[in-house]
Order: sequence, then structure tokens, then C-alpha cells
Amino acid sequence: MNENTQITESEVPSPVPATQPVPLVTPSPTLYGELAAGLSADLDQFTASVPGFDDETVSPEFVRRKQRIGAPFVNKAVGALFGNNELLAIKPLDAAETMDDKQYVDAMSPLVQKLGTVYKRLRFTVQVREARLTRKAQQIYGVAKELARDRETSVIRIQVDEMAKALKAGRTKPAPKPEEAPAAPAPGKEGETTTTRR
Repeated sequence: MNENTQITESEVPSPVPATQPVPLVTPSPTLYGELAAGLSADLDQFTASVPGFDDETVSPEFVRRKQRIGAPFVNKAVGALFGNNELLAIKPLDAAETMDDKQYVDAMSPLVQKLGTVYKRLRFTVQVREARLTRKAQQIYGVAKELARDRETSVIRIQVDEMAKALKAGRTKPAPKPEEAPAAPAPGKEGETTTTRR
């Protein structure tokens, strides 16, 4: 190679790094984001106002042991306490704490059931959207592979390679079983409880 055609290493142009194209759709606040943020804020406010919500002084083992005893017995015992002045006079029975616990359980148990139903239905609708989005992602991948077939150095070829790696990595973990959507309870029917007669 003569001096006129010799190219030094410093003169070799460096490869231009691939850049991601500017998205055609600019992300913006959505109805779903606003709904989720609003509910999250409401839940934060609710949990902050519930007495003892973050109480961790009681051991889970204590709770498990007491759950073995049925609600009918508890209701009978509490009814006996508030139906008998002699029992009410015994200080260790702490009628005020007993009534506070009873009111808490009666008020919050239906809410727990309702939140459980909402959680299951919301989780299922998220899984439905995830499935639809996954199907669309597979379509995008298929079309992109066709477009990149003869474009080994294009940005879309790089994107296809990245999608292929992500697809292979994602298949190493088994997909969780989708939850079934529970039937929506009729208004006012969820979590009916039996109140104790005094």
C-alpha cells in the first residue's frame, strides 16, 4: 500500500452508536394513572387514620392460635358479658376494650371481604391487559423481524436482537397461573356479619 492510500488507525471513523428513535407517541397522564394515584392516596389516608393499623406488638402465633376458636363462641361470650352486670363489674374482663374490639371487627370484617374481592377482580383485569399487551408485543416482534431481515446494520435490527434476548430470558421463569375473576357481589351484600345482642 503506497503512502497516498495508507490510512492510519486514528483516521478510521468510529462507528456511530445506535440511538433509539424518538417515540411517535409522547407519554402523558392517563385516566388509569389518575385513578390509581387517587385510590393510592385514599388508601394511605385511610390506613393512617385507623388506630393500631401498624401495630406489630402482637405475635402472628398468638393470632393463629386464637383463630382456631370460632366466631359463634366469641359472640356468645361477648353477649354474656354485656348482658350481665356481675360480669361487667369484673375489671380484668375490661368491658371497654372488649366493646372496642367488637366494634372494630364488626366494621372492618365486611371491608376486608370487599377489598379482597376488589383485589382479585383488579388483579384479573391487570392480567387480561398484560395478556393483550403480550400478544401485541409478539406481533410487533414478528413485524420487526420481517422489516429487519435485509437490514443488518439498521436500528430496527438492533431492536430485534434486544427483543430476542429479552424473550429468551423471560422464558426461563414459569408464568404464574392467572387468577380467576370472582363474581362481583351485589351492593350491600358483601361480608354480612351477625351482631351481638346486648
